[in-house]
Amino acid sequence: MVMQAVIDLKVNVFKVLEDHMSIKDFETWLFASRDFSGFMEDPFVLAVHSFNYKQPDAKYEFRKVIYQFLDEDEFVLWKVKANLADLAADRNDMRRMLNDFQELANNGYTFLQRIANYLTQMEEIDYFRNNPEGLLIELRNESEILLRGIERQEREKAGFRLKDYRAG
Repeated sequence: MVMQAVIDLKVNVFKVLEDHMSIKDFETWLFASRDFSGFMEDPFVLAVHSFNYKQPDAKYEFRKVIYQFLDEDEFVLWKVKANLADLAADRNDMRRMLNDFQELANNGYTFLQRIANYLTQMEEIDYFRNNPEGLLIELRNESEILLRGIERQEREKAGFRLKDYRAG
């Protein structure tokens, strides 16, 4: 229960960084939710709690403060899982998520290339003579399968990093 509060805090910080939650909504959640007083010795929790959410350019300043505490592997794992869940459920901005996957595939997460390729297929639907509805169904199915595989490996391996993912 105690650690869940910090996990929820990180997830909501990630949501702010990825524009899934506004800085104003985050501030409201932060101060209306759990009591973090037992975690104030944690520099991350202290930074989030002491941040001035009313300052000009609060989101930009928030990013600058938070990035020093950010574990890139943890963030990328969260981001990929969140985007796969959104794709599987046909939520949010598909084009942005597929572009993110392309960028990650170019940076060593090659197992994401297959999902990223759907962007090209969607953009050139006439050339590929694909059925757009059929492509969306395939994309949702492949996203769900990949998400389940990542979550399975995450459960099976302590300290799992997305770079450790092996298709299979």
